[in-house]
Amino acid sequence: MASLVLGLIGIAAWFIPIAGVIVTIIGISLARTGMQSSKRGVAIAGLVLCIVFLVLSIINWILGAVLQSLFG
Repeated sequence: MASLVLGLIGIAAWFIPIAGVIVTIIGISLARTGMQSSKRGVAIAGLVLCIVFLVLSIINWILGAVLQSLFG
């Protein structure tokens, strides 16, 4: 359940790349432990959200660094 909540927080947190990366990595680790519980579907949903927004956070981070180096 916590991984799903962190995945939902990751939706907003990817705008701030460092926060998005931290939140989603914690969510992924919690989803891995949640896979052994009875709420496996919730853990999978949280894992998917966390992975998607981890990728978006990293892309946002790289794009920000590139744009800063070009126009900064």
